[in-house]
Amino acid sequence: MEILNKIENDSKSGSIYKTKAKEYVYKVFNEINTKDPLDSKIHKLLWELSPKIITTNYDQILETNKPLDPSIDVFGNENSYLALKSQREDSKFLYKIHGDFKNPTTIILFESDYKTIYSTSNANEDALGDFFKNKTFLFLGFSLSDPFVNDLFTKIKSLYNNYTVGNHYIFSTNDHNDFSNFDVKLIKIDDWGESLVNYLNALIQEKVQEEDAVIDEKDPNILDTKDDNIEDLAILIKIKIDDLKKDPGNRELASEMHNIKSKIDQLMYGDLDYLKTFDKKYKNNHLQMLFDTIYANETLTKETFDEINRIRNDYENHQWFERCQLISAITCSLFISNKADEKKISILVDFINDNEDKVWERALTYLVMILNHLGNKWLRFDTIKRKVKSLTLNLKVQEACQQIVEYILVIGIGKYNFTEKIFENLYFRETPYNYFLPFFKEHNPLFDNIYDNYDGENIERFIEALERSPLPDSFKYIMCNTKGNEKEGKKNDFNAEKDIERYYNINGIYYPYAGYIQEFVSFIRGFPALQHKKLIDTQLKLTSTPLKDYLLSEKEKFRVLGIHFHKEKNWGQAIINFEKYLQLSPEDLAISDNLVNCHLSNKEIGKAKDLSALIRQKYPKYTRNLNRLASIYFSQKSYQKALDIYDESINSTDKNANSHYEKSVVFIEMNKYEDALKSIQNAERQNFEPKSRLYNVYGVIYQHLKFTDEAMESFTKAIALDQSNPIYYSNRSNLYEEINNYDKALEDINEAISLTDDETLIFTKVYYLIYLNQFELAFSQLTKVRVKNANYYNTLANCYRLKGEYDLAFSTIEKAISLENNHTAIGTKAAIYASIGDDVSFYKHLDEILKEGVLASKFLPDIKEKYKHKKEFKDILQKYNQVI
Repeated sequence: MEILNKIENDSKSGSIYKTKAKEYVYKVFNEINTKDPLDSKIHKLLWELSPKIITTNYDQILETNKPLDPSIDVFGNENSYLALKSQREDSKFLYKIHGDFKNPTTIILFESDYKTIYSTSNANEDALGDFFKNKTFLFLGFSLSDPFVNDLFTKIKSLYNNYTVGNHYIFSTNDHNDFSNFDVKLIKIDDWGESLVNYLNALIQEKVQEEDAVIDEKDPNILDTKDDNIEDLAILIKIKIDDLKKDPGNRELASEMHNIKSKIDQLMYGDLDYLKTFDKKYKNNHLQMLFDTIYANETLTKETFDEINRIRNDYENHQWFERCQLISAITCSLFISNKADEKKISILVDFINDNEDKVWERALTYLVMILNHLGNKWLRFDTIKRKVKSLTLNLKVQEACQQIVEYILVIGIGKYNFTEKIFENLYFRETPYNYFLPFFKEHNPLFDNIYDNYDGENIERFIEALERSPLPDSFKYIMCNTKGNEKEGKKNDFNAEKDIERYYNINGIYYPYAGYIQEFVSFIRGFPALQHKKLIDTQLKLTSTPLKDYLLSEKEKFRVLGIHFHKEKNWGQAIINFEKYLQLSPEDLAISDNLVNCHLSNKEIGKAKDLSALIRQKYPKYTRNLNRLASIYFSQKSYQKALDIYDESINSTDKNANSHYEKSVVFIEMNKYEDALKSIQNAERQNFEPKSRLYNVYGVIYQHLKFTDEAMESFTKAIALDQSNPIYYSNRSNLYEEINNYDKALEDINEAISLTDDETLIFTKVYYLIYLNQFELAFSQLTKVRVKNANYYNTLANCYRLKGEYDLAFSTIEKAISLENNHTAIGTKAAIYASIGDDVSFYKHLDEILKEGVLASKFLPDIKEKYKHKKEFKDILQKYNQVI
C-alpha cells in the first residue's frame, strides 16, 4: 500500500502511473483468464447455495461457473442502479464490488479508490449496509491479514456504530483467527478442497430441505385445526379464490368474495376494532404497539397503512397528538432504514395537506429533514415528486419551509440539542413512544405530575407560561416531573438555567420548527438503542440536491441559496441570489440587511452604503442599520456624517449603548478627546458589553488627555477581562513607551505578538529593542518579517540611522517613500537629517509632517532629547499647538 501511495501521489506523473498500474492488472489477469481452465466445482456449488454473491476479486471464475439464468445481474461498483436493485428481496446477482479486470477503471487498487467506494452515501456502501443488516453473510477465502478485507470488514461494521447486527459466518482453516470484532462467527474446515466441498454440499442439502418445508406449510390442504367449520370455510374460500383467478372479470364472484372477507374481518376482529377506538386503555396500548410496529419495520404491511390512515382521518375518536406520534414513528423508520419508502413519504405529505394545527407543522419539519437525509433516493418516485412539488402552491407551507430551511442553514441541526440530559430520565429511555409524545394537558399523567412537583405560588400562571413557551416538548415534560421548580415568574431549573435561556432565545424565532428539529436530532444521536452519532451534512444536501427545486417556490429558492452562500462566505453568489429574491419581494428587511453585509464583505462599499441608505429611508428607527451606515461613513473619514447618524440611532431607542461607544471611537479619530470621554461614559451608564472593549477605549482617551495613571488602570482592566486580545496589550505597551518604561513595553508587545500574526507589531518591538540599545536583536527581529513593505523599510532605515550608517539609512528610506509616501517615512527622513546635523532639512521636513497632524509625542526618544530645549523646535511645535 505504501508503494501504491507513492505511485499515485507522484507530483509529476501520478495519474499516468495509476492508469498504467491498472492496465498491468488487466494484462496479468487476462493472461490467466486466457490460458488457465476456469471450470470449478466449488464455484458451481456456491451458486447452488445462493444466487446472491459479492466478490472482491477481479477475476471471472464466478461468471464462468454461474448457472444459465438470465435474471442474474453481473455488475461492478460503477453501477449505482444495480447496486440499489440488488437490495430487493427477489434479486439475483454477482456483485464485483472491487471491480472487474476487463474494465480497469472499476478496479479498486489505490487508497483514493477505497475512499471513493466506501464514502458516505455511496451506493456501494449503502448496499453493503443493507445486506449486513438484513441478510446473512458467508465469507469464503478471507483473512484478516489482508488489508483490503480488513478495511471492508471495518467499513461494514462502522455502518452500525459497532452494534451487533445479524448473524454472519466465515470459513477458515485456522481456528486461531478471531473475527468476533466484526460479528462474524468462525466455521473451521480442514482444507479448501474436499473439506470445503463436503461442507458446501451439507449446506445446500439443508437449504433444499428448508425450502421443501416452506412449500409444505403453504399447502392449503394441510389445515392444522380441530374446528371442522373453520376447515370447511377455508376450503370454500380457497375454491372461490381459484375460480376468481380463472375468471378475474367476474363481478358477481368478486363482490361475493369482498363480502365474505368483510364478514370474516368483522367476525374475528370486530370487538378488537371497538376496543382500539373507544376503550381508553386499549386505545393507548394499541397506539403504542402501532408506533413500535412502524418504528421497527423497514417495510409496512397494507394493514398497518390502513390503520395509520384510519387514525389520520378519525378526528372524532383520535386526538392531534396521537397523529403526531404516527408522524414521528414514520420519520424514525425512514431515517433508520435510510431507504426511500414511497408509501411512508407519501403519507407524511398527506398529513401536511390535512392542515391540522400542530400536526402539519411537525409533518412538514420531518418531511424536510428526511428528504434531505435521503439525498437523491426519493427522486425515483414520480408520485412523491408530484406531491412534494404541490406544496410550493401552499403559501402557509412555503412560509414554514422558509423558517425550517433557514434554521437548518443558519443555526445548524447539531448546535442545539440536549442528548446528555434527556436520556438520563428513565421514562424517555424506555421507548421512543414516550420520547416523542407531544406536550398536552388533558388526561395526561406525565403532565399531571407538575401539581406534585411545583413549589411556586401560582401554578396556573406557570402552566400557562410553560404551554406557551417555545421549549421542545420533551424539555417541558422534564420540567413537569422535576422537583424544586423555582418561584413564580422565574424559569424552571433544568440542571443549568443557561440551557433554558438558549432555547427560549433561538426557539422563539423559529417556533415551533426548531423544537421539532432539536428533539429529532437529539433522539437520533442519543437514544441508547440507536445512537447515530454521525448525521449526514444537512446544510450541504439542502443546497446540492434537487430537494429545493421540489419543496420551495422560485422565490424561496433564491432565499435559501443566498443564505447558504452567505454562510459559506461565497459573497458573489450570495449577492446574486439575494438580489433575485428582492426583485420578487423588495420589502424583506432581513434579506436586504444580509445583502448589505455581503456587499461589505465583498469590498463593495459604495453599494453597501447606497442600500443601507435606502433601508434608512424605509426603516428610520432600525438602529442596527443606522449604526452600520454610520460605520461606513466613518471608514470613509466622513466623521461628521457618522456622528449625525449615530445621534439618529441614539434618539430612536432607549437601548443605545453601542451607538455611544461607536461615537467615542469617531471622536478619538477626530482628536476630540473630551467629547469621546462623554460618549464612552454614556455607553458605560447603559451597560455596554463587553466591558473589556469599554475599558480599552477609556485607556486610549485617558492616554491622549495625559491622564497616565487612569489610562494604565483602564488598559489593565481590559486585559484582566480578556487576555486573548492583542490590541489591549499593544495599547498598554504604547503607554509604557510614553513613560519610558521600555522593559514593560517590550513584555506587553511580546504578549501581543504571541496572540496574532500581525507583523506590524514586530516593527514596534524593533523600536523598543533600539531604545534598549539591543541593535543586533532588533535587526534579527526584522528578518522574521515576511512582507517587505514601506513599514519594513522605514523601520530598517531607523535602525541604520541609530547605528550611524547614514548612507544606508537614506537609501533605505527612499525605498520606503517610493512604496508609500506617507507621514511616517517623511518623519524618519527628518530624523536622519537630524542625526547628521542638517537642522535646516530637519526643520523643513518637521514642519511638513506637523502640518499633516503628526503628533510630536510620537517622535523617537533621541530626537526629543536632542531638540527639546531648542527655541526653533519649540516654536514649530507651538505653531501647531503641540508640546513634548
